[in-house]
Amino acid sequence: MKKKLIRIVILGLVVTLQSFLFQNCSKVQVADISSQPEVVANGEATFEESVQITKDARIRTATLDSNPSKVDLLLIIDNSGSMKEDSLALAGKLSEFFSYLSASKIDWQMCLASTSLVSQGKSYDWKGGATGKVLNKATQNIQTVVTDSVSYLYTLSSTSDERGVAQSFQHMINTDNKDCYRSGASFASVIISDEDERSAGEIDYSAKIPKPANINTASGPIEQIDRPEFYVSEFKIRQANKNIQVHSIVIPSGDEKCFASQDFYSKVSFGTFYEKLSNLTKGTITSICQANYSDNLKTISASIIDLSQKIQLDCVPTETPVVSVDPMDASVSYSISENLISFVYPSDRNYKVSVNYTCN
Repeated sequence: MKKKLIRIVILGLVVTLQSFLFQNCSKVQVADISSQPEVVANGEATFEESVQITKDARIRTATLDSNPSKVDLLLIIDNSGSMKEDSLALAGKLSEFFSYLSASKIDWQMCLASTSLVSQGKSYDWKGGATGKVLNKATQNIQTVVTDSVSYLYTLSSTSDERGVAQSFQHMINTDNKDCYRSGASFASVIISDEDERSAGEIDYSAKIPKPANINTASGPIEQIDRPEFYVSEFKIRQANKNIQVHSIVIPSGDEKCFASQDFYSKVSFGTFYEKLSNLTKGTITSICQANYSDNLKTISASIIDLSQKIQLDCVPTETPVVSVDPMDASVSYSISENLISFVYPSDRNYKVSVNYTCN
């Protein structure tokens, strides 16, 4: 009888304990990350809030003021022998490019690099009477300076490690180039090349099909710093709150006529990596086979001017961004197109803007 009674008591305790545990565990739910966090009476957040924190929320800040927009430019030239003619043709038209920028009252400056990673992101001093790494609208005889400087690149030792994307990253982290990246400035680069990253990218040009990722290209395997996504991601971390745009002057993918005309002189490749970098940053893609770069340079400059007057987010937001303007002013308006926010505001006033948004 005692044993039976003990069994009943133990069974009752087990049932009670199971009920207690079930009641408490039922309060812990995996919340939809889009739901609002629940806060209990003592002010401590429930599990839902810890899930909410894992959401990829970001903040972008900027200043709207009456000063001219600042733009830092980087010209990256493929200085292999096959590119000399094309590069000098581009250089001969760059004075028009600078005229477009200066006419807009943009506060621009430009640095110069090659696609050869051997230089580890080196900025070359401008020639033709200019001094130092930075070219700006105060420079005299810009056309002579640019032409002489681009010509100088072809006097350097030529290498086959054509890596414009990797060079973009190395240029950014090279401390000798700090004057090329001003605080509060948008950033835009122009890359010109008749080959892809590491000469052939990831295409077997004998068969014109993708190659296995681990196969060597003409100058070595594709590495992390050759990836456009890596460079853009690192730029957003290291150059926070800056707009970025990359313009490519290359052999466009699928343009067999351009490919054949360039390949007649030396081995070339479609600029797939550079195209991807331009697409990621909303830049332009221009054919290197253009007879005249004037119209294309005008398009590039217009795109740079447009970007300098916007706020660029890291992604196309998954939800409608929350925009705050300080001081509050009903005359300030804005519109959102993909990851760009355009503002209209009184040009004689200063404002601080904060954009809260989320990415996937």
